Amino acid sequence: MICRNCGEPLQDTDDFCPKCGQPAIKEVEVKICPNCGAVLRTGSDFCHKCGIKVVSEAASRSRAQETFEDRSDERRPMRRPDRPARYEEPEDFEDEYDDDLDDEYEDDEEDGGIFGKIIIALLGIVIAVVVLILGFILFFKGDHAEPQEEPTATEQSVETGDSKDAAPAGKTITVNGSGVNIRSKASKSGEKVGTAQAGTVYTYTDIENGWYKIELPDGGVGYVYGDYVTEN
Repeated sequence: MICRNCGEPLQDTDDFCPKCGQPAIKEVEVKICPNCGAVLRTGSDFCHKCGIKVVSEAASRSRAQETFEDRSDERRPMRRPDRPARYEEPEDFEDEYDDDLDDEYEDDEEDGGIFGKIIIALLGIVIAVVVLILGFILFFKGDHAEPQEEPTATEQSVETGDSKDAAPAGKTITVNGSGVNIRSKASKSGEKVGTAQAGTVYTYTDIENGWYKIELPDGGVGYVYGDYVTEN
């Protein structure tokens, strides 16, 4: 303890500072109730607010030490068995083991196991689907093939010079297809002498087995098939 005025060290029995005469202020230890937090009175064993019993730290430590040292060992001693445990021979299951299962398992491992079989099955399904798709594509492509530009059924009759349904001179036709071939004779085997575009009007002088004999702009003649023209 020191004097708060001049800093002179004081003894616990000094009421005044021997150097400056300032009254000595003694520090008083304050105890707090651990239950309600009230400041306890000096020397009290019970809290005056909540009534709980208050024990000093020194007494608490001493009591705890005595309790630990005086506590008796309550553990029960280990007892020896009255008789030894019965020993039994383990049951032998070797005779009940099925060797066929082992052989099947080894066969599965050699073949790649169940996963190998699944992969093979999936590959087979994929191949079958691809084959079906290709078959459908080829089938529909054959059904929707573009029509032939000129027929072939009447080629021989045209080459022999047969003619019918002769048209009056001066009649006209209009081409209704794009890029229609103009042949040198009324047959698919005739030489291509030109191409007629859609909307072109020609004067025809004769009809031979469905072929129209038309007059060309250069003064020559040619043939176009009747499916690609319309009479005016």
